[in-house]
Amino acid sequence: MRTTRPGYTFSVWLTALAAVFAFSAINPAHAAERKSIRWATSSTGSYGYKVAAQMIKVLEDATGGEYTVTVNPYPSTTGAMKATMDGEAEIG
Repeated sequence: MRTTRPGYTFSVWLTALAAVFAFSAINPAHAAERKSIRWATSSTGSYGYKVAAQMIKVLEDATGGEYTVTVNPYPSTTGAMKATMDGEAEIG
């Protein structure tokens, strides 16, 4: 009858546990990557800013959490449009 050393069994379990933790740490780093959508609006007190701020949650839910939406206020509507045309925002 074969017997195993008690230290050997412990080291096998410890190695298996370390492998589980290593593989579980890889997945969250990949899942944390979210794409960004930037929304350019006029100043913070404007109607356009208020609408965009309310739409953030709707857009993030609609995209399944794959995108994060940020609202970037600009001093004027013209400034927001220029920022969108220059590539500083995806929605203007």
